[in-house]
Amino acid sequence: MDNNNIDKTQEQGKSFITEKIKPKTRRKIKKVLEVCGLALVAALIIGFVSRIVFVISEDTVNKMLGVEEKQPDEVSENHSRNEVRLSTDPDGGKISPSIAEVPTPSPEPEKVERDEDKPTLTPSPSIAINDGDSHENEDETKNEEGVQTDIATDPGEGVVHDVLPVTVVPEENIKEKTGEEIDPIDNYVGMIGGLKKLYAGVSESVVTVRAYSNGINWLDENIESYIDGTGIILGENGVELLIMTSCSKTENADRMEVILNDGFTVEANYFLGDKVLDIAIVAVKLENITAKEKSLLRCICIGDSSELSIGDSVMAVGMPDGYSNSMAYGYVSATGRTFYVQDGILDVFATGLPYHSEADAVIINMSGEMVGIISHYVEKNEEDGITMCVAINSIREILIGLLNGKTPVRLGLRVEDMPEDVLKSMDIENGIYINEVIPDSPADEAGLKKGDIITEMDQSPITGVKNFMEYLIGSNDRAEIVTTYYRGSLRDEPVNTVLIVLMDAE
Repeated sequence: MDNNNIDKTQEQGKSFITEKIKPKTRRKIKKVLEVCGLALVAALIIGFVSRIVFVISEDTVNKMLGVEEKQPDEVSENHSRNEVRLSTDPDGGKISPSIAEVPTPSPEPEKVERDEDKPTLTPSPSIAINDGDSHENEDETKNEEGVQTDIATDPGEGVVHDVLPVTVVPEENIKEKTGEEIDPIDNYVGMIGGLKKLYAGVSESVVTVRAYSNGINWLDENIESYIDGTGIILGENGVELLIMTSCSKTENADRMEVILNDGFTVEANYFLGDKVLDIAIVAVKLENITAKEKSLLRCICIGDSSELSIGDSVMAVGMPDGYSNSMAYGYVSATGRTFYVQDGILDVFATGLPYHSEADAVIINMSGEMVGIISHYVEKNEEDGITMCVAINSIREILIGLLNGKTPVRLGLRVEDMPEDVLKSMDIENGIYINEVIPDSPADEAGLKKGDIITEMDQSPITGVKNFMEYLIGSNDRAEIVTTYYRGSLRDEPVNTVLIVLMDAE
């Protein structure tokens, strides 16, 4: 009996929970969900109505509060880009103010008498270090055209501040003038001090370009990674500041930033590039750079790489050791070298700079001028540990074209110069030999093959690879090139003519 009573009691308890407790719990949960749903709908309705009211009444409220509506900046729409070119005008290359900025009136500059023994508040962007040779006449040649915005080619050009050159005088000259012995340590310290001032001036033209890329990690999470590259300020066109950097690091970036030496960061955009030379131009809108930051910037001075000699001192700035805002000292160890690239040939030189596989830097001479770019694709062997550089004269015209929005012409040919005796044996006056045709290139589409000898382009004789490269650089506006060539190892084949339809390098 007792067991039966216990079972009945348990069954009654279960029946009470099932019939009374559970339904009440469900009803409470349902009510809570209904209240939350109504609250969410009410919040959405209130937010939508508030937004409409705000948009309608914004002008009235601004007038009541005395707030002036900010007018959109119309620089990009109404201000056309100026032509960017190389110049020797000492007054050119300055960073122009944004059109939207209101210039602050400044008093007339007072004429201050300079004293070398007194410190100056004006930083020196370009320091000339004299090794004893006379270069007094170098600054006498000036380009009087100076109408367009330029890339500076004079040590004093593109400078926002006054230039106070610092000269390190060789010990022999000091002895001759003073008749006193010079402490070697003092002389060394003076030399290093001059180099530091030289770097301080050049660094005003060097920035860091940071390229961001979106991706997914191994946890299937969205991440954003970045890679840094050296940026060199080459010029500005009145709308944008134009900066040279690495094409391979920036061409596929999802977004980019330019970081100045003081940490100021500004958004940048890919402007134009050349994959063959791994050179890209990124643009920063001048309106996004404050007047204070502009006063700290200047365009790099472009030098003459043909004047480099073995033993000349040089400096690498940018990322010579793979780290941003670094520098290295060295010397020119070899000149007069050439390197064949697609659709051309480059002058290169070797240096005694410390080798680094991640180096990304430009070469500066002792006058503060850029005379070369460290390049890894012209290295014969990475294991040699020799820092090879492309001479700036070889790519000067290509840089000018990129800065002015002109994509380099690429036919897709690797060509070589032909020896005079070979040309004579083939009874040909001039020509270049096709060593390789890049698949799917304009030259490949036109039917040119390895072994062909190009003698003319648009009825202009092609005397060598440099002449060929110069012709292509001047063909930016052409849609097609008529090419004359011979096919076969001997001139027993008739002359052929083919039409090469051009396409962008990118």
